[in-house]
Amino acid sequence: MRAWWFTAGSICLLLAVAIAGCRGRVGDAGEGEGEGEGEGEGEGEGEGEGEGEGEAAGDIIAACAAIDLQLGITRPTGWDPLVHCKKARADGDTVFGGMTTLAITMSAAEYQAMRADLDELQSNGGGGDDPLIVACNEHALSDACEADIGNGPEPGVCEVFGDDLLGCFLESFRGPPDDIAACNGKQEGEACSAPDHDGVCSFDGHDLICFAEFEDPLLEACEGLVVDDNCTADIGNGAENGRCFDFGGGPGCFLDSFRAPDDQIEACVGKATNDTCATGEFTTGRCFENGPDLTCFDQGSGGEGEEERDDDCIGDDVVEGDDCVSAGADGTCVRAGAVLLVCQVDGFGEAVIDDVPLDAAAAFWPREPAYFHADLDFAGKHFTNVGLRFKGNNGLAQSGGEKKPLRIKLDHWEHDDVSVTDQRLFGFQVLSLSPNTTDASNLHQVLAAQVFRDNGIPAPQAGFVEVTLDTGDGPRLLGVYAMTEVPDDPLLQRVFGNDNGNLYKPDGRGAHFASFHAESLHKQNNDDAPFTDVRAFIAALHADQTDRETWRTALRASFDVDGFADFWAVNQTIGNWDTYGMLAHNFYLYGDPARAGQLRFIAWDFDLSFDGSGNFPFVVDVYDGTWPLLQAVARDAEFSQRYHESLVDVVDGELDGGVLAARVDVLETLIRPALVREEAINPSTIEKFDNGLSALRAHLLTQQERANSYLISLQLR
Repeated sequence: MRAWWFTAGSICLLLAVAIAGCRGRVGDAGEGEGEGEGEGEGEGEGEGEGEGEGEAAGDIIAACAAIDLQLGITRPTGWDPLVHCKKARADGDTVFGGMTTLAITMSAAEYQAMRADLDELQSNGGGGDDPLIVACNEHALSDACEADIGNGPEPGVCEVFGDDLLGCFLESFRGPPDDIAACNGKQEGEACSAPDHDGVCSFDGHDLICFAEFEDPLLEACEGLVVDDNCTADIGNGAENGRCFDFGGGPGCFLDSFRAPDDQIEACVGKATNDTCATGEFTTGRCFENGPDLTCFDQGSGGEGEEERDDDCIGDDVVEGDDCVSAGADGTCVRAGAVLLVCQVDGFGEAVIDDVPLDAAAAFWPREPAYFHADLDFAGKHFTNVGLRFKGNNGLAQSGGEKKPLRIKLDHWEHDDVSVTDQRLFGFQVLSLSPNTTDASNLHQVLAAQVFRDNGIPAPQAGFVEVTLDTGDGPRLLGVYAMTEVPDDPLLQRVFGNDNGNLYKPDGRGAHFASFHAESLHKQNNDDAPFTDVRAFIAALHADQTDRETWRTALRASFDVDGFADFWAVNQTIGNWDTYGMLAHNFYLYGDPARAGQLRFIAWDFDLSFDGSGNFPFVVDVYDGTWPLLQAVARDAEFSQRYHESLVDVVDGELDGGVLAARVDVLETLIRPALVREEAINPSTIEKFDNGLSALRAHLLTQQERANSYLISLQLR
């Protein structure tokens, strides 16, 4: 069943708008796009850049010259204070505003040392604990390997698993010898004949093997027939009658047992998809396609999300003050706006976090990859002796060949080379480059960040770059990357108007906010700060809620709950599971001095967003005490009202207004030429890209249907 809603709304069609963004209503944050790898580092990077905001070019040049004179520094040839100096304005348009070439130059010895450093990391148990992956950490493709998956050590061969991840394909995984022999001398897709079946030769990860062709009884039942012909098929319950229907790949038998009751079909006679309808059982229905029938489905008592609730405050017979249940806890229905009733509950459920590492990122690699020396050329400027390293957790472990995730720190080598002290790239000190290994569309990082930013959620800026690498034999293409600013002074100045507050990157047990754990809070600056702001937030979150207004006021003073509710509305709309609510990482907290140290939530790392699984409940009260911040939103009338108002705005603009679909079209046009060039070194790049785009566009339609169905169930539509 699928439905589409389209309402009038402005759609950003110009490239400049797609990159710079369409502005939304939520929150008061500024611009930004982002991506990341979920790293748990606490380098304390970035101390004072972005100071040139609002200054005239002459003032910046003079200030930079004064710094050089004071420090006695002679800058490298080509040094431009408006580009390289830490006083330079952060120029997001130049860095993130289109498809630009980023040329990396390293000596062959330096690059070999960088690769050897990664090999050493992996040989010491990095990349997670999957025994099949670990077994090939020190091996190349087709090398012999041995792994124990619970049945004792078994031999195998190193093969590529999934997206270029090298793993041990065990002998026990191989198919029957007769099925393998049946494909000797054949190509994938050719017909084959094994002793007990005919089939088609397909690759199973190591061998070309004769797989029996699957025969779909529903399609077989309509062979030689046309749409609307009668048909009979057996799908395991005996022969059943039906009618041939075009499922998209030719006619198949739509069985009578698939049909809804007659009254639900009759209720939509003469109506169109998404029209309201009613039956004798319910009055809050909508018409949707169900095979050949337009069918009335209940949206008021069986819509998306309601079956996930224990009990709730929905229904014409529910009034304020009624008893209710939220995630197993008793509460009271409280008015939250003109229409919505929320099950308000005091306190939170039990947090199941004892098995969560205090520092989840540290458990992945034994240490961070080391920085190495490189030069960069970007947007017509040369950058000397920058720090370059591999970065990431799963993204790095799963990357193959030379196209690996990278991190650049412009002034990393300033203690060895004073000429690059406080070096910046158009105002940015640290940049993160993702090869989009886990994203066939290549758009998730930049696209999700645009959506967060344009709906007022603090998020880093990101854009696309085409990366080349020269180790002495001339530049060779690595391919398209998503390049992102690491949250630092430029972002803080742009979004919050200041940069001297405490910046944290939580990861692990303490990032659930069920209790305080300093080990989970990676300081990015102000290393001597005593975590007073985070302690105050967690104390306020878990304070007594008997006086609801007092609790709410104290919590808002320590943490921007309304901003977090806005974030959650965007997050669930796009479908991003790799963050708070599923895993306790991939966000930053900033103690904003302009709000007396109130912690502000910064979104981060979007490569796994736009996930097509549909496992993104819009119903907030499905979350238990493991995620107390979400329970605070779900169980409080004001916070829940904020979330639902934000959700309506996001769905109206991004999905119903067509803004998100238009963004996809523009970004596709932007990066396709570069991906065509990458096809020469990474075959199937365009095929994967097209498949990824199709999946992304299908996901947007599904989310539009799910979100509107949920809002209809709450009578917010």
